Amino acid sequence: MKYLWLEIIELAFVAGLSSFKSLNNKARKQNWPHIKQQRAYGSPIHLYPLSGLPDDLQIAWAMWDQEKVTQAVEKERSKPGGGKSNRIPLGIGTNLAQRALSLPIRTTYFQTLTKTDLLNGIQKRIYDGYSRGLCPAAREILLERFPQLATIAPEAENILVAEEASTWGQTHLEDQFVYVPHYKIEAAAGFGSIIDSEQIINYLAFHKDWIRNRLRVSLEGLALINVIGDSMEPTLRHNDLILIDMAQRTIKDGLLYVLRIENNLIVKRLERLLDGTIKLRSDNSIYSDQLLNPKNEDEHPQIVGRVIWFGREI
Repeated sequence: MKYLWLEIIELAFVAGLSSFKSLNNKARKQNWPHIKQQRAYGSPIHLYPLSGLPDDLQIAWAMWDQEKVTQAVEKERSKPGGGKSNRIPLGIGTNLAQRALSLPIRTTYFQTLTKTDLLNGIQKRIYDGYSRGLCPAAREILLERFPQLATIAPEAENILVAEEASTWGQTHLEDQFVYVPHYKIEAAAGFGSIIDSEQIINYLAFHKDWIRNRLRVSLEGLALINVIGDSMEPTLRHNDLILIDMAQRTIKDGLLYVLRIENNLIVKRLERLLDGTIKLRSDNSIYSDQLLNPKNEDEHPQIVGRVIWFGREI
C-alpha cells in the first residue's frame, strides 16, 4: 500500500475476496480512477486511490486491522507455495487513518448495485469521474478506531462539493506528484547483483512538472533501485539510489544504463561498437572495460533502462 493508493490484489484482500480477478474486471468495466505504474520488470500494475474507490471498499479498508491481516496471512500460508502472503497490505494504523481523515467528505456515492436492487426500483448512482473523498461511513469507522484523530477530521457540515477535473490537480497536492516504486533490487557497480526479489520497499514522490520539464521523460516506466559496489565511482557510490527510465532502452554512447545479464543487474556506461558488440565501461579506472555480444545466447544482455537521476545520503 502506497500511502492512500492500493494495488488490486491488496484491495481483494481488504474486501475478503478469494481472487482478485473479478475485482480487477469490475475496476476496468467501471473505469475506476487509477495510475499505471511500470515495474522494474514484468507487467505494469494499476494503483487505485482510496479517494476514488466505491464506498463498500472504503468501508472495508477502514476496518482493515492487524487481526484481519493475521487471519489473511495464515490463510495464504496454508496454500501451496505460501500463496500471496507477501502481497497482503499492513493493517491501517494512525498514520494512514490520519491521511484518510484529511480527505474531503464524499458528496457523491459510488456503488455497484445488484440486479435485485435495480429490479426493486433502486436508482443506479453513477460515479461522475471527478468526485473524490472519504465516504461518511468509512470516516465514522476510522474515528471510532482512532478517536484521538477527531480534531483533524473535516467537520460534517463542511461538506465539499465535487470539483471540476480542471481544478482538482490545482487544489489537491497529491495529484501534482508521481509516486515511483523503490524496489528491493540492487544494481551492482562491479560484478553483478542477483535479482532475488521484485518486492517494493516504498515509494518516493517526484513532482510531475520536474519529471517532465527537468528530466524530460514520461511519468510512466520509472523505477528506483540501489547501487552496490565501487566500479562507477566517483559518479555513483555504494548504496546510491538511482532513478531508471525503462522506456529508454536504445543505447546512446557514454550514458549510464542498467543491464540485466541472466539473473544479475549491473550499471555501466554503454557504447555500441561497429560490429554490434556492446562495451561496458566503468568510471573507476581500476576496473577494465567489458565486451558483450548480444548475439551470444550465453550472455543475452537485456537493457532495463537508462539512469536519469541519483540520490545520495550525506
